[in-house]
Amino acid sequence: ETLAALYGNRAAALMMTGAYEGASADCHRALQCTEANATTGSLESGPAFRSKILCRMARALLKAGNIWEADKAFDSAIGSAKEALQLVAQSNAGAEETRAAEKILNQSITDATLGLSDVKRYRDALDGATKITADNANNKGMSVAADRRNSVQLLMFINSALSVSPGSMELHERRVNALASLKRWAELGNHCERLAAEIVKTDGIFTDDLAPLNPFPDIKAA
Repeated sequence: ETLAALYGNRAAALMMTGAYEGASADCHRALQCTEANATTGSLESGPAFRSKILCRMARALLKAGNIWEADKAFDSAIGSAKEALQLVAQSNAGAEETRAAEKILNQSITDATLGLSDVKRYRDALDGATKITADNANNKGMSVAADRRNSVQLLMFINSALSVSPGSMELHERRVNALASLKRWAELGNHCERLAAEIVKTDGIFTDDLAPLNPFPDIKAA
């Protein structure tokens, strides 16, 4: 139980610094620690804890841009929480412990449902960006005004996706390319500076068991 709770707490801390891959990995470790001997009433390794960690893992995956895995994890969190609510209701745990578990489980269902809404928002934005990119490729002879209009719409879709998945380096690269196509050089420079400042927050985090998850292993800490 203690190890599961520690991994879960470190995952929350990693989320705060923007180390989303590390956070999802720690959530996975926490879940592995609960599989063997999870009891219904335990808030640190039981069903309530598992549903909370599943939801946290899904959110970390979503922030990192791993949209398909996030979708599955949110669904698992909802399914796990609903099953756990039935188990808790049938358990012999005390009234106070039962209420605490039910509160966590219901909150997990709410959070995961909101997470699925964010997944849909990401997909809608990505679909819009893909359509515009395809239109640009099929209409290379369009006017300068039409091309600029499409580039502005593309940037809007990318910004929408980034608001859901700020840790996606692919989306950041697409935003830089979109800004460059619009010749918004000052905005492009500011974006790169802000991104670099966010990345610096993870300096020194990826050590020991987190070392394999370092997204920039060849870059020395600032």
